[in-house]
Amino acid sequence: IGLIVGTQSDLFLAFIVPSVKIPSNKTQWIYGHFSVERVQSHPSIERMRAALQAQNAARVAQETGNVFETIDLPEYAPVFQLIKELKSVGGVHNAILAGAGPTVCAVCENEQAARRIVRQYSSKGLQAFFTRTA
Repeated sequence: IGLIVGTQSDLFLAFIVPSVKIPSNKTQWIYGHFSVERVQSHPSIERMRAALQAQNAARVAQETGNVFETIDLPEYAPVFQLIKELKSVGGVHNAILAGAGPTVCAVCENEQAARRIVRQYSSKGLQAFFTRTA
């Protein structure tokens, strides 16, 4: 199942990399601080499949999630603050931790919003880039 390129169902993504110190053994470090007991919200494959079949980019964005957002690490405080900040920005459907982080992905309503976010955070000295689904 894929989204049709060139329709309203495209996803426009802004990736921002906060400046945080990450140990060289990041995977071990992240998993060592992850606790399945802290996960209260579980992404639904069924709801995601329905959103994809409906080719509804906003619903797809709403169904995205990352259980690593439940980790309690002081080093990740700026990452989680960025996620919270991005979720309140106009034109952003959702913002989530990309993989194990620290990169954050903002799923935007259109290309202009994604490019605006990239410019905004690049001007603050953060690494940021834009892409869209294919």
